[in-house]
Amino acid sequence: MPQSSSEYYPSPEEELDTDISDLEIEEAGVAFPYNDKPIPKQEEKSFKEKFSENIWYKARIGGKCLLVSSCLFAVMVLAFECILFALFARNLDTMRVNKPEATNAIWRSGKRNAVATYLALYIYAEIYQVLYSLLILYTKSVYHLVTYNIFLGAMAVYSGIQYYELKNTLLFDLTYDSWQTACTAFSVVVICLSCLACLIQLLNARYLWKIFIKSTGEKVGNKSSMVHANTAFNLNRNAIILGVFFFPAFTLQFAVIVLQRNDPEFIITIVILALSYFVLLLSDYCAVREKPAGLLLVFLAYLCGLAYLSFKLYRLFTRYVSIPGKRSLIAFDIFCMVLLLWLLVLLAAVWYYFGNGIKEIYSSNYRLTRKEADTSKTSTTSFSDL
Repeated sequence: MPQSSSEYYPSPEEELDTDISDLEIEEAGVAFPYNDKPIPKQEEKSFKEKFSENIWYKARIGGKCLLVSSCLFAVMVLAFECILFALFARNLDTMRVNKPEATNAIWRSGKRNAVATYLALYIYAEIYQVLYSLLILYTKSVYHLVTYNIFLGAMAVYSGIQYYELKNTLLFDLTYDSWQTACTAFSVVVICLSCLACLIQLLNARYLWKIFIKSTGEKVGNKSSMVHANTAFNLNRNAIILGVFFFPAFTLQFAVIVLQRNDPEFIITIVILALSYFVLLLSDYCAVREKPAGLLLVFLAYLCGLAYLSFKLYRLFTRYVSIPGKRSLIAFDIFCMVLLLWLLVLLAAVWYYFGNGIKEIYSSNYRLTRKEADTSKTSTTSFSDL
């Protein structure tokens, strides 16, 4: 069939002549650069790089306020607690009491140990508070944000318990002196600072809530089974984080205030203190790796811990009736028992949702080496822990 005059088909030689060189593309400004070198695989950012970016360089004003205020309140509360302890310990030997010498020595030792335990507890609490605020900004998790404010509220309540113990137990029935009034005043300042810290961090949390909740939703997606599994997992993880503070804090207080070093129960208590860290870490590890046998072992350990706390609570109301710091021990014991019951429920929920993608989502947890980033995957599976 003859070709029309309007159609033209070039010969093979003419097709070769129409090729456009790289130089002509570059001169024309066309954005198709040619690179004969293979594109290197990207590596995931190191923990240090992620940490510095999330904590400060890419943090919003609310995140920076949360971190700065957390550090400031931690330093101020700890400073007043150190002054209170130094003032009490320095003037304890000047107290005039009508007691036999042996009873007097035990009496002074008990009071000194109680105040020293308050100081040790606050040192632990303020370090924990600062580390927790760093964790919040690194992970941008709404679950951490809520649990952090629960912790601050609990410490505000504890500051009131310390004031009550100081006024009605440690300084009760003593010769009036100005240093005793100063101790009480410093305890009131700690209460005010603890309540103010709780209020300010609630305001920061309100600002960060919408940002964090959006980030969490983007990472998990909208599949109902995945959302439920992720909620159970994160509630369990945050209960574990609270347990990292409260379980050892109670055990340490009981060992220092109540027990003598040559008492066999003292050694048992110290062993339980170390085991509490191990069990909590094992619980989170087994939840991440979806190991039913490990969770069963943790479940039994929680039941043993509940029995141990019940026994200690019974002893506080029967044998250790008049020890200094009793109310502090009772408060921590009850809170730990409630937390353990909550952990038992959450552990069952995490177990129930095994196989819904939690293992894949948190696959980077407990990995010691960096891996190369897979650019073909979407951003919904490229994040680590919440």
